Amino acid sequence: MSRWPSWSKAPVSGTGPKGHGFMRSETAQGIFVNFKDLYYYNGRISPLLPLHKLARRLEMREKQVSGQPAESTCLGEAASKGIVNNETLGYFIGRVHLFLTYLGIDKDQLRFRQHLANEMAHYPADCWDAEIECSYGWIECVGFADRSAYDLRAHTDKSGVPLAAHEKFAEPREVENLVIAPVKKELALHSRVTKEWFM
Repeated sequence: MSRWPSWSKAPVSGTGPKGHGFMRSETAQGIFVNFKDLYYYNGRISPLLPLHKLARRLEMREKQVSGQPAESTCLGEAASKGIVNNETLGYFIGRVHLFLTYLGIDKDQLRFRQHLANEMAHYPADCWDAEIECSYGWIECVGFADRSAYDLRAHTDKSGVPLAAHEKFAEPREVENLVIAPVKKELALHSRVTKEWFM
């Protein structure tokens, strides 16, 4: 066996006819650079938030605290108790659970493990892994990191451009919104479009 060579994990890029540049190995930064424009064009709705509600009945298979046996918890309950940092993170855990089971991963061989404080990087507020049990033991296949507003604050500090999603009012106000919900069955009966389009 030969020695393992060392190399840079940062992708190489040219910077002119002779120079070499290196891109960051983490490409998540690109979503934060455009935050201000996307926030404006989305009607002041944060582009980083999911538009769907949390899947509340999905169970998390594993939660281990200080050597205690794992316990099952409903995602909605985990978010409300603060086990999962927030509903957005819980939403993505739920979506990945649905996706992995749709792919055929056995629910009994799938678990979600929260990182301990000494396992996390410097930026996340909360971090979870989806792990699948195989012949090698439990293997991480998906990682979730709630970066909170770390990246937006870091870009704001360096660029001087505020990247914040909030609106301040002089005093609190109550607003009533009219929400119109279509009766899908009636629309499907009176439409030439197929019923599947409405489901």
